[in-house]
Amino acid sequence: MLPALLVRFRPTGPWRFGPDSGARNRVDPVCHSDTFFSAVTAAMSQLDSLEPWLEATVRKAAVRLSSLFPWQGDILFVPAPKGLWPPPASSRIRWGGTRFIPSRVLELLLAGKTIEEDRWLVDGPSGCLVPSGGRFRGTGPFREGLRTGAAVDRWNGGVAPYRTACLEFAEDAGMWGLAVFADDAARESWIGPLRAALRLLADSGIGGERCLGWGRSGEPHFREGRVSELLFRHPIEHSEPPNARWLLSLYRPANGDAVDWSQGSYSVVTRTGRTWSPARSGDLKRSVRMVSEGSVLVSQMELAGSACDVAPPGFPHPVWAAGFAVSLPVNWKKPIPASLPPLEAQTAPAPAPVPIPAEPAPTAGETLEAVDSAPPQQESQMEQEPPAEFPPEEIPAPPGVAEPQAELPPPEAESAEPQAPEVQSADEPGESRIEAPDEDSEEPGRTPEVTP
Repeated sequence: MLPALLVRFRPTGPWRFGPDSGARNRVDPVCHSDTFFSAVTAAMSQLDSLEPWLEATVRKAAVRLSSLFPWQGDILFVPAPKGLWPPPASSRIRWGGTRFIPSRVLELLLAGKTIEEDRWLVDGPSGCLVPSGGRFRGTGPFREGLRTGAAVDRWNGGVAPYRTACLEFAEDAGMWGLAVFADDAARESWIGPLRAALRLLADSGIGGERCLGWGRSGEPHFREGRVSELLFRHPIEHSEPPNARWLLSLYRPANGDAVDWSQGSYSVVTRTGRTWSPARSGDLKRSVRMVSEGSVLVSQMELAGSACDVAPPGFPHPVWAAGFAVSLPVNWKKPIPASLPPLEAQTAPAPAPVPIPAEPAPTAGETLEAVDSAPPQQESQMEQEPPAEFPPEEIPAPPGVAEPQAELPPPEAESAEPQAPEVQSADEPGESRIEAPDEDSEEPGRTPEVTP
């Protein structure tokens, strides 16, 4: 295992790391390795060690930096390894709600041991798996806060208020990171300058809003050793030879890295930002895609990674985005999808026949009585109305043609004058009488009424 230096920062105020979206009211709980590398490079330039530092890191990868993660008390929180976390579902703890887990829990996970559920709780605001007992009482190492500020126009006195998100740390908590050396010779060469640069960062600050005093820390705590010794209490005994690497930093593949991208579990993030340089600052850097922390990549060899120049066009010098890999060996097993047992066709039992009780045969007298009491069936006759007859449609004659005159029937012989009906007396029953119309009536052609 490679030699390394572990550093713990003890914040004296709020810290801020901008999210990928760039939203001012959001904050990232991780200081990514490219941001950490840029901060150390800026400190090296103030210590007059910029060119040797770039030669040892960008060109030779003698020193590689991890991302910064939270710590609390004696617990180092690490990103949950993708594909290996969460453990089997539990009715007490929702393992999937954790983003950071203690290194001792990861030690149990890699050794194939069982995690005791009653000893841990998930702190929702920070996403950390914390002990259920002890002096912390289930609280996480940090909380996200909002600080209010205002931009004042010095010309006309206009005010533009705004709110900025930040990380507010609990007592005895902060951020930790690793510096991994390629060999013992690189450690001897750079352990001193690196300690000095990290102390300078503790005084000047890391991250955003440093002009307000954010990102500062007390005296950082250093610890030297091998990577596995710094993270775990006991050496990890793998049941099988490790076939994958678990990332503690952002990773940009190098030409010599052999990664089986068809396996493993990983995610990709897009990194960008703005430049900070004594020559020129504030320009937008070119974006680059990298594999995120916590990813598990299938590879039989240790990953190296690379850096790329993301300087905007016309910038006076290169701007390096570090994608060097800081990783640990783990065992990766391809997950087997859960399959249900095949369904076997089963024949349903035939329903038992329901016995129908036999009815007693009717006697001759009952049969005759039933026949006599039956009402006679009357046949219904349906009367069909003849179809309605419509007169033929008259077609008008074309203009200029005389319409044919209808033929009149021949005159009939004059019939005899009709005789007046007999007038019967109204006193006789069943007889009718005819009343003569009134001469003064306004209807001269009215038909006389017949009164029964």
